[in-house]
Amino acid sequence: MFWVENVSGYLWHQAPVETQVLLIELFRESGQDRAVAEMTRWLLRHRQMQHWPSTKATSAAIYSLITNVQTQQIASLEIRLPKPDAILDEALKQSPQTVNSDWTGGQISFEPKITIKNKSDIPGTGSLTLEYYQASDSVKSHRSKELNIKRTMYKKSSGSSLMPQVTNDTTLQVGDLIVIRLEISAAQPVDYVHIQDNRAACFEPVETLSAHHFTQFIRYYQTNGDNATQMFIDHFPAGTFVVEYEARVNNSGNFAGGHAQIQAMYAPEFMARTASSRIHVK
Repeated sequence: MFWVENVSGYLWHQAPVETQVLLIELFRESGQDRAVAEMTRWLLRHRQMQHWPSTKATSAAIYSLITNVQTQQIASLEIRLPKPDAILDEALKQSPQTVNSDWTGGQISFEPKITIKNKSDIPGTGSLTLEYYQASDSVKSHRSKELNIKRTMYKKSSGSSLMPQVTNDTTLQVGDLIVIRLEISAAQPVDYVHIQDNRAACFEPVETLSAHHFTQFIRYYQTNGDNATQMFIDHFPAGTFVVEYEARVNNSGNFAGGHAQIQAMYAPEFMARTASSRIHVK
């Protein structure tokens, strides 16, 4: 529960976190417990995607979270796996706060249906992250409700404004100039976003020096490595934006085109990526 008009600004009263905390106190004094719970959820969700902008906002938010729970309760989580796992069950009995469990081979699928239930009234946030290695050509696209990314490549020709799109069926020539365009979008504002575009081995970026860029109301720092171009955004507003850079084809052969990925640096559960591709150079 939140108010759309409650946004940041230059005026003294335009402080979203402090205003939300004050409204939580008002609703708590009036006995509206359900509204308080929903407003507290917004406070935690805001912290997942954005940073609390000041020490005043941080202390107010923490005070609100502490005073709005029953201190005599103990946080309790119930974790259910698709099939019994003796290692994890034993670990949960010993230390429910920190659990480490390893699987190998076919013991776990890439879409584990693991459910986590909060058995207390104490609010909290968390995430479940699965990391694994996979061949570059087998990477599939993925999008989340919060973030999305789309990559398209175009062949740039001198003296012509028409840029044909580069696909898996396109054959390029050594020396061709390629425009790599990334269409990125967010459903809500996100702080500290990392974009990594894994280039094909035949692509050499035209701009080799790291530098700050500003386009379409977003400012980002771009750095070009040997195999990937990375972009770092301090604040990514809600909406859809386009960033692009140029690369030169410097080698012939059949190459893995790689994939592009966008991720919240301090909330890795919010991420999206494009599918892998192939690049053919004559």
